[in-house]
Amino acid sequence: MKGKEIFKLNNVIIKPTGGLANRMRVLESAYNYSIAYKSNLIIIWERNSDLNAKFSDCLEDIPGVKVIDLNFSGRNTFSKIRRKVLLFWQFFYTSYNTNKKVVDEEIKAIENYKDEKVLEKLFVEYAKENKGLYLYICYSFYSNYNNFFVKINKKVADKGKYLLQDVGQITGVHIRRTDHVESIENSPLQLFIDEIKSVLGEFPAMKFYLSTDSDEVVDQLKEEFNDIIITGVTNRSRDTKDGIESALLDLYCLSCCKEILGSHNSTFSERAALMGNIPLRIVIK
Repeated sequence: MKGKEIFKLNNVIIKPTGGLANRMRVLESAYNYSIAYKSNLIIIWERNSDLNAKFSDCLEDIPGVKVIDLNFSGRNTFSKIRRKVLLFWQFFYTSYNTNKKVVDEEIKAIENYKDEKVLEKLFVEYAKENKGLYLYICYSFYSNYNNFFVKINKKVADKGKYLLQDVGQITGVHIRRTDHVESIENSPLQLFIDEIKSVLGEFPAMKFYLSTDSDEVVDQLKEEFNDIIITGVTNRSRDTKDGIESALLDLYCLSCCKEILGSHNSTFSERAALMGNIPLRIVIK
């Protein structure tokens, strides 16, 4: 469903929430939405504990789109004061440029909210009724009519190309752990081990790029499979610039694989498969 010229949606301000993959998908929706309604697109990029890096550290510039970086990170007194000042500024900036705010809680209250077509109909109505929208969400809400994909920071992508240049056939493995309870319960490590063995039975020369947020998982798989397990990550903390760069490197390298063995209910697995236009097999019990 495409926008109508009679609609007058002047501004779309998007403040993507969550981690890297969630932010990428909502930015693509917002870009397509703004194109459909000939709106100005402004990104408010919040550095916080979910993703503590600037927009430019993560992604390439989007032509015609304004990006405002806000630093919400830190726990000391100065950081708390800075956050209050930024929130005060943000309130007035978004209030001046938009007349409606949409947040994650409002989206979750909608039946079948995970169906993009359901949300798209709602956002078409928002475009009809409002002069400007401020979206503080992590969900994909508008179809990718323009086949637009945000691009990973070029320096990180180049590092990934160098890492994989002489590897040959490679399968991606994304094992989500730490705070993701659903992935831990539904995609246990032993199932990944079984899947890797199954792939090796059919393709003995296959290598595996491992992306995980757990050092313990790295140690276990390298002990089990030795040098066929490849990792490019040095820092698995999402609260540091180096950690975010490592996540970006993982995302890029996974997207270059033949297929991905992914974790249950992980947008990171889905994003990598979408970027590379490759099969995603969720490892689930």
